[in-house]
Amino acid sequence: MLVARGWEVVLVDAIEDLSQAEATPSLIALWVGGELCGAVSGDREPMSRAMAWGPVVLVCSEIRPGDLRAAMSGGASGVVLENELATALCPALQAALVGQVCVPRQQAEQIEPATLSPREKQILSLVVMGYMNGQIAEQLFVAESTVKSHLSSAFSKLGVRSRTEAAELIMDSERGLGIGVLALGGQPLEAIPNGDIGVRSGG
Repeated sequence: MLVARGWEVVLVDAIEDLSQAEATPSLIALWVGGELCGAVSGDREPMSRAMAWGPVVLVCSEIRPGDLRAAMSGGASGVVLENELATALCPALQAALVGQVCVPRQQAEQIEPATLSPREKQILSLVVMGYMNGQIAEQLFVAESTVKSHLSSAFSKLGVRSRTEAAELIMDSERGLGIGVLALGGQPLEAIPNGDIGVRSGG
């Protein structure tokens, strides 16, 4: 597709093979396979090496909440979803060449950390600990409908669809959203002996 549109392309199986290429690449389209998290968490060596050659546009099949911000903070110049290659790859590469960043519009809001209200943080802290809505309402002396409303708002800000996804994202150090210390009723959370998260009792 790139060749048909006039791009000069050098295809290599690994970043190390670029040193054997006849021409120095002006930018890199790095295929990371499945989820974007494979390039932005754990072993970031391939992306780091690619950036030594030029701007890097990552190609993946899925973007999880928090991945896009991690990719941008890691130095990527763009992200393209596999099912949008035909329409998005060339524009993303052209943007990278002139120093611009290009990401899918639907995930663009992920670049900035989610701004959660104190109550949303409070409720999410209990979600992380495994509390159900009714139990959260009891702990915070509010109606269960209020808990549901705050959770719906928080899920939308985080880009997640379930309690499980929210908890995984909050606890993931690689995709962390800068939420800060989650607290219950103004009391800081602390670890309890079995390694779970607990709530420090007052008094």
